[in-house]
Amino acid sequence: MEYRVNIYIETGRRGPSKGPGKYMYVIEFLKGDTPVTREGIESFENTFENELALKAMIAAAKRLTKPCDIRFYTTCNHVLSTTHNSWHIQWQKNGWRRSDGREAKNAALWEELVAVLQPHAVTYTKDEHSYRRWMREQLERK
Repeated sequence: MEYRVNIYIETGRRGPSKGPGKYMYVIEFLKGDTPVTREGIESFENTFENELALKAMIAAAKRLTKPCDIRFYTTCNHVLSTTHNSWHIQWQKNGWRRSDGREAKNAALWEELVAVLQPHAVTYTKDEHSYRRWMREQLERK
């Protein structure tokens, strides 16, 4: 693909507990030889880390206007495990149900994410990145 984009995701919640939380994303791409970034931040009253990460990915991907080669940076184990094991693809084939017949966790968010990412080539990583510290500081401030 012609356009390469890095999308960095950070959340203000950690672990499986539910409560108030925020997400932040930074979209990074090259315009000519010049790096360009766009960012977004949103707060929620009652949410989980997994939901925040998925919502951030959806919001960031919706800002892209052309098919891109996207690399998502996230520390969310739910997202990483699901994508690396291709569970979301199997859930989609099974009507957003897991192999045991139960509904997949965050099925509606996964369905929306799969739809918005359809025109793109996507990879996911937990690699360190230069925005992490700054993004965490922003999440603590706002």
